[in-house]
Amino acid sequence: MIAKNLRLAALCCALVSLGSFAHPQPQKAFPYYVEWEAIDGAGGYRVEARDPAGTIVFTEGLESTNTNCDIVLPPGRYAFRIVTLNKFLRMENATDWIPFVVEAYTAPIVTKVAPASVLTDSPISLKMTADRVSTSVSAWLLSPSGIKIPLKIAKRKNGSFSLTGSPLTEKGPYSLFLSNPPNLVTQKKNILAARYPNPTVISLDPQILENGAHTLRLTGKNFSPESSVFLARRGEDAHASDTTVTERSPTVLTVSVSSQLEAGEYSVFIANDPTAAKVIAGTVVVPGVKPATTGHEAAIEPDHVAAPDSTVATDSTVTQNPAVAADSAVAQNPAVAANDSSDAKEPKPFSLPQIKKISLSGGGNLNVCFADWQGLYPWPTITGHGAIDFYLTNNLRPEHGPALDFSLGFRCDVLHAERERDSTYVNSTLTSVSALVCPAATVSFRHFRAKAYAGIGACRSALVMGMPTGTASEEVVSFDLAYAAGINLEYPIFDWLACGISNQFWVIQTTPPILLYTAAVYVSVYIP
Repeated sequence: MIAKNLRLAALCCALVSLGSFAHPQPQKAFPYYVEWEAIDGAGGYRVEARDPAGTIVFTEGLESTNTNCDIVLPPGRYAFRIVTLNKFLRMENATDWIPFVVEAYTAPIVTKVAPASVLTDSPISLKMTADRVSTSVSAWLLSPSGIKIPLKIAKRKNGSFSLTGSPLTEKGPYSLFLSNPPNLVTQKKNILAARYPNPTVISLDPQILENGAHTLRLTGKNFSPESSVFLARRGEDAHASDTTVTERSPTVLTVSVSSQLEAGEYSVFIANDPTAAKVIAGTVVVPGVKPATTGHEAAIEPDHVAAPDSTVATDSTVTQNPAVAADSAVAQNPAVAANDSSDAKEPKPFSLPQIKKISLSGGGNLNVCFADWQGLYPWPTITGHGAIDFYLTNNLRPEHGPALDFSLGFRCDVLHAERERDSTYVNSTLTSVSALVCPAATVSFRHFRAKAYAGIGACRSALVMGMPTGTASEEVVSFDLAYAAGINLEYPIFDWLACGISNQFWVIQTTPPILLYTAAVYVSVYIP
């Protein structure tokens, strides 16, 4: 009987043990982020998720001010819906069931990073397209010498991200690293190249090198740790064998120049690294040895040597002829010869075109966006512009018939557009300020004139976007090429005052480009 009970107890223990091994281990859960638009008058929300069998596996209640949620579930296929609650927290209505997939964390998948190269000493601003990026991702760059540079990563729309960070100091290739928790890392080797900016030379001193040891001092900006200075005579290749940089900073270079340089004029070049293009910094002159005698002394010397040939001739020459001959030779012949030679060699002076009249203009703009930006900002916006024109001729009020004038001007236009948040876009604000150089031609009649112009210049654009959660915003600033063309129709009220309308098409080379049409009314004041 005891043996039978022992066997029964052993069997029960075995069954319990097998049951403990057969019980499934809990799976690790991962978040799936959802977000929705707020509903006016809602008392709150409830997020529900169900598995393929229809069993509710997740539910979470939220206040009316919260319109996003992380659905945390093990990897698999599910469906969710958003339930709107009334003031009494009772179900008011709900969305349809929306299928989704919770995926286990993997290393991020990077498909594109732009731009491919950046300048040193400028803050990093990159755009990245990637997938499988967690909300807790970390990003950094690895420099050519192995230094880790942390990056800030922010999610944008359509699976894109922005990467920002401190300026890079080393030239060369950089590798990008993205890490999902706990330690799922993606590495993109040599995806970014950093290069030195072109140097800018403001002054070169001295410009004449005396005999002996020479030292040049260059002041400017963007001088790199590898910058070199080169000398070249006209028609010869630039080389650095005659120069040594003895002191170097981002704004000052001190250069020792060989004392064995031959006399002549040399061009001075600077390059920020051995492979970079050479930039002209100025010219220096190495003077030669001055002659011991002048031309006049050489001409007079033979008279003194030839005089002793005859005593009588010497007396007569000395007492009568030399004074007159010397006066005539010095006062007449050399002076005339020198003047003739000077007149033949001196170039005619160059004179700039004279400004005949200046106009100052300002007015209001009505702007309309086209192409890719029209969907984001479909409504016309009202801003303004200012301009200054320098007229090289002055036929603006002809008595009879048409007259033609030419001018060179500068024009500044402002664009400001706003978009409120809706089901498609987040709230955003675009502000652009352009500065263009605009040559123009004006055809004038007695009571009417028309001016056609085209311009090119730079534009600063700032796009401020609200985050999908509505709790923060992100600003993207860029400096881009801009160009425009337009026609002004103007009525001269007085010689010094006119009013007119303007039609302009302009393009800002952002990504994608901003295409605009601007209609403007303005007033011009003319300064004689």
